[in-house]
Amino acid sequence: KTLVIVPSLKFGWGAEKIASIVGTELNNQQIETHFFTFYDTQEKYPFQGKYFSLQETFKTNLLSKIIKLFSRAWKIKKYCKQHHIQTCVSFMEDANFSTILSKLIFRNKSHINISIHHSLDDYGTGIYYFLIKWLYPKAEKIIVLTEHEQNHLINHFSIDPKKITIIHNPIDINSIEQLKIRKNQDYQSLFGQQKFTFISMGRLTKIKNQQLLIDVFKQFYTQHPNTQLLILGDWELRENLLQQIGDHPDMHLLGNQSNVYPFLYQSNCFILTSFSESFWNAIIEAMACELPIISTKTQWWVEITNHGEYGLIFQNREELLKYMQDFYSNNKKYTLYQKKSLQRARDFDIKSIIEKWKEKLYSFE
Repeated sequence: KTLVIVPSLKFGWGAEKIASIVGTELNNQQIETHFFTFYDTQEKYPFQGKYFSLQETFKTNLLSKIIKLFSRAWKIKKYCKQHHIQTCVSFMEDANFSTILSKLIFRNKSHINISIHHSLDDYGTGIYYFLIKWLYPKAEKIIVLTEHEQNHLINHFSIDPKKITIIHNPIDINSIEQLKIRKNQDYQSLFGQQKFTFISMGRLTKIKNQQLLIDVFKQFYTQHPNTQLLILGDWELRENLLQQIGDHPDMHLLGNQSNVYPFLYQSNCFILTSFSESFWNAIIEAMACELPIISTKTQWWVEITNHGEYGLIFQNREELLKYMQDFYSNNKKYTLYQKKSLQRARDFDIKSIIEKWKEKLYSFE
């Protein structure tokens, strides 16, 4: 029996999606899987398995966070005992901390595995840095997404390298193939004019840097009016971005979509402008829809593209503008990177990735 511990299964967020995919695939392979969340949300990623939520209310003050850290740990231990859970796997720092504490403080007898889905570079020397340094060496196994994060744990947190395994985020290519042809009739008119479509998606936050994308597209559009920009996602900067877009006729914020794949499949090029990412599944999903990729230079993207073999890496707005021009006007280059995208996406299919998870979760010393 396996317990997947994640703050929520909220639709639209990355690590939550991976937790649902991994847990569901384990359950489909006759491993009884339970999902344990801190927050319940109306819109969840689809999953197969048993579900339990603490149904907490969201609080941000430090005292509440400290209390929750230990109360969650106790409740995780209690759940594991009641349901005879042999293996725990947690996703994201808040879940990782309490899962480790459930064993360290409350003597949870389950095997404790944690996975990291946020760049550790972003934590500086604050409380999260302290908790990582104190707690992560106590985990039995640690799953990371990239070689960069593996090295960071070893060099900055003195984690035993034998505990760390790199497992990339999975995608379900069979599911994507079925979902991408289900066109959204509410937005189908956007694709009826045969405009060359640039697309991006993700939470509308400062770190995603959609402001740069909008600004550069405006410049590109002055020379190429037969183009459009679509941005999927929602969050705190929506109103700011709407003001930046103004009355531009060919830039569209489309909010969260329950099925993003028809939008990807009917677009022409995917662009990521984030300042920092750990491993962004949206790009791999875009590759599975045969989209050429343009992205900022992040450690994981350098690894995934093999230093630019499978997608273009830009370091300033001039390079972004140039690569947009390349894919728009150079059909030979465009077709080449279309094929490379699909080729690389197949390396992340859930059928092969889940075997790596099973090897780590269920091999006990």
